[in-house]
Amino acid sequence: MGTEIKTWQIIDGKLNSISTSLKSEGRSEPYDLEPWLASNPAIIGEDIVIIGRQVKTKSGPIDLLAIDMSGNTVIIELKRDHVPREALAQAIDYASDVSTWSIDKISEICASYLHKSLEDIFNDKFPDVDLEELNINTTQRIILVGFSIEASLERMIEWLSDVYHVNINAIVLNYIRTANGEELLTKTAMISEEIEQERVNKRYTDHFTSFCKNIYEDIVQTMDKQLVPEKKNRRAWKDKHGSKGFSMWYRNSFLDNSGGCYFLYFYEADPDIKTHGKISIALSVSRKNLLDRNIPQIKIDKLEMFLKSYKPDEFTYDVFGCSFYIEKYFEKLDYSDGQRYKISEALKSLIENTKQKVEEILT
Repeated sequence: MGTEIKTWQIIDGKLNSISTSLKSEGRSEPYDLEPWLASNPAIIGEDIVIIGRQVKTKSGPIDLLAIDMSGNTVIIELKRDHVPREALAQAIDYASDVSTWSIDKISEICASYLHKSLEDIFNDKFPDVDLEELNINTTQRIILVGFSIEASLERMIEWLSDVYHVNINAIVLNYIRTANGEELLTKTAMISEEIEQERVNKRYTDHFTSFCKNIYEDIVQTMDKQLVPEKKNRRAWKDKHGSKGFSMWYRNSFLDNSGGCYFLYFYEADPDIKTHGKISIALSVSRKNLLDRNIPQIKIDKLEMFLKSYKPDEFTYDVFGCSFYIEKYFEKLDYSDGQRYKISEALKSLIENTKQKVEEILT
C-alpha cells in the first residue's frame, strides 16, 4: 500500500473524518496547486527558491523549476491526485535535459519568471552562502509532489536514493476544506528533511574553483580598478562533460552577461574523442544578444573585424553558434603558482587591450 494522509476534525469532542480533494472542490493543478506552492515553496523544502514555472524541456514542461542553496537545480513534478510510477520516468527525463543547461540559460529562465537575475535572487534567499564557491547545476534534484504515492513508486525512490544516492524525494500532500470553508494543506515527506538536507547541502568545490578565485584576486590587485569586473559577477562552473569555466563580465556594460564575457576554460582529456586536457582564455561576444539590445549590425560587424585582427600572444579567432570569440591556449592545467601567474597576466592583458576598444566600437 502506498502513502497518503488522512485528516479528522474535532467537533464537539468527537472526531469527524474530512475527505476532500482538489478535484472534488473544483481546484486544479495548474491554476491552484502550482501557484500555491510557488508562492511559498517552504512546504516543499526550506532550502529552495522557485525560479520558473512550466519551463520547457525537450520532453515537455517542468511544472516548477527551483534552485537550492548548494546551487543544484530542482525539478518539481506536481500531480493533483496520486503520483504514479510513470511520473518518475517523466521527471528523470526532464532532469537529464536540465543537466545540459548552461548558467546563462538558467539565468534567463529566472529573469523571465522573477524579473531579477539569478545572482540577485540567490543572494536575497541565501545571503550567508558564497555563490562564488558553488558550481551551478552540477547536480539535479527531483521532487515528486501529489496526494498519494503508489507503493511501487515508493520502492523505486528508496532504492535510487539509498543505493545510488540519487537526489530524489516525494512529498505527499493533503488538501482539507473544513466545514466553515477554511482551506488547509498539510504534508509528509518520504525521506526526512534532515536526511535530505544532509545529502544536498554538500557543496561542490574543486581545485579549479579555487584556482579561478585566486586568478581573479591577482587581477584585482594588479589591474587598473576601472577595468576590474565586479567580483559578484564572476563565477566558476563545471558541466557534466568535465569542461570547466570561469566567466567575468561587467554589469551595465556591453561586456556583461548578455553581450559578452571574458572566459577561462579548462577541458578535461577525453580518450573517446581523442582530446587532451587544455586550458584557454577567451573573449566571447554574442551577436544575437547584441542585436536583441538594439546594437546596429554595422557596429557588430566592426567589432568582429577588430577581434579577427587581434593577434597578440597567439590568439586565434573562431565562431561558435551565434557567438564569435578570440582564444589563447596554454599547456594542461597543473594548478601551480607559476601557471596561475602566466594565466593571470595573459587575462589581464587581454582585458586591458580589448575592453575599452569594445565599448568604443559599440557606443
